[in-house]
Amino acid sequence: TSLKASTLIDAGSATGNRKAIEEGIALFESFRETDPEDAGSHYNLGNGLVALADLQPYQGFDWYLTTAEARRKARWLFQHAASRDTEGRILSRALTNLGNAFSKAHRWVEAYDAYSRVLEHDGKNGVALTGAAKILLRCIERGIGNAKTLRCVAARHLSAARQHPETIKE
Repeated sequence: TSLKASTLIDAGSATGNRKAIEEGIALFESFRETDPEDAGSHYNLGNGLVALADLQPYQGFDWYLTTAEARRKARWLFQHAASRDTEGRILSRALTNLGNAFSKAHRWVEAYDAYSRVLEHDGKNGVALTGAAKILLRCIERGIGNAKTLRCVAARHLSAARQHPETIKE
């Protein structure tokens, strides 16, 4: 079941158990084969692949090369889930995780775009709001863009996130 697969991935991620994550991934891959249009299977499979990549110890730039395929596939799955979600129940989470995945890969423009797409549909999403603010603050730190404008937009994102702290806990 989907609950079993999600539990395997979450528990495997929390305990560092690669085999559990891989078993959860295999279940979601079989669900996706059964129903290729199901947004939930794509979303959860993407989460499993991110968990698998995150399990790999970070050892400098080699981490990016070692985990590139899993992370690329996860990003595709998040995008696919968002585009297939006709009910709107997964779209916000899938695009938020897409933004997080781009951010982790230092692909900030794409991350900001993904967070912005989330906010078009769910302006109260605290994870997307704080993620967007982090991207803008990184740009300021690196001298990219107009610092005053970026700081103002980041502050607006953070202010909105503070108004909806419950969305960060989800």
